[in-house]
Amino acid sequence: MDADQDPGAHVVATNNLSSQVLDMDPAPRRAWFQTEIIQAGHECRLVTSAVIKAGLDDKDLWRVGCYSGAWLVTIGPGQDRRVESCSSSHSHYCIDGLKSLEWPQPDS
Repeated sequence: MDADQDPGAHVVATNNLSSQVLDMDPAPRRAWFQTEIIQAGHECRLVTSAVIKAGLDDKDLWRVGCYSGAWLVTIGPGQDRRVESCSSSHSHYCIDGLKSLEWPQPDS
């Protein structure tokens, strides 16, 4: 399953950029998050999931799964974006309600 929300969740994007990302097909959405994570200085060879977890006051939280780990990506107004590793985050939004897609490991 390739979903943009956890089962039973009804999260609405609260800013324009996040709405655009939510409206993307799954493959371009995963590629967009991969680029964001890499530009933030982190490793992400392949995004396996991208799920919107919460939105409030023009800031949306996405849990993004990569082979290198899970990330909490905050999309705020304008160019305000933050990428935080779920391995060091204490946010309950890092909990994945979906099983990541099983993709073959990319060649080194």
